[in-house]
Amino acid sequence: MVTTMTKCSNLRQQIMDDVQRRYGEYLDKDKVSCITSKIAAAENKYPAKTTLASAIFYIKVDTQITSEGGKHFSGNAGGLSSPGGGVLFGDLYTDDLDDLYTNTVSFQITMTPVFCSVLFFDSASNLLGHFEGGGVSTVSGVAGGTGSWS
Repeated sequence: MVTTMTKCSNLRQQIMDDVQRRYGEYLDKDKVSCITSKIAAAENKYPAKTTLASAIFYIKVDTQITSEGGKHFSGNAGGLSSPGGGVLFGDLYTDDLDDLYTNTVSFQITMTPVFCSVLFFDSASNLLGHFEGGGVSTVSGVAGGTGSWS
């Protein structure tokens, strides 16, 4: 039997591996290491859901922190994904919720039919927080774009 901690660790490792693959050739090695370290160490979590709508080269991403007073992220991404949509439930991890709300300018999303991760960045490509969630989706792919919290 797989424990929740093992599942969490495996999901986090998948996200970190994805960051290494996607950003390794574009960002400074120290920046990639900083991003993966923040993902590994993330503890402060907020219940959240992410809704996806994909038209192959365009993906609409909405993430809502579902606890009282939680804000809503609306983002538009370009990338390559299967068409369709989905809703995924999980947690948003951040060390500083106000910083996330105020300074998010871009994001990267990895989607599968049963899992989704959304990484939120500031203008200097510093990771401000990330969403990890599961659910049902017809969308698979990777994309990046811009968005903000309201």
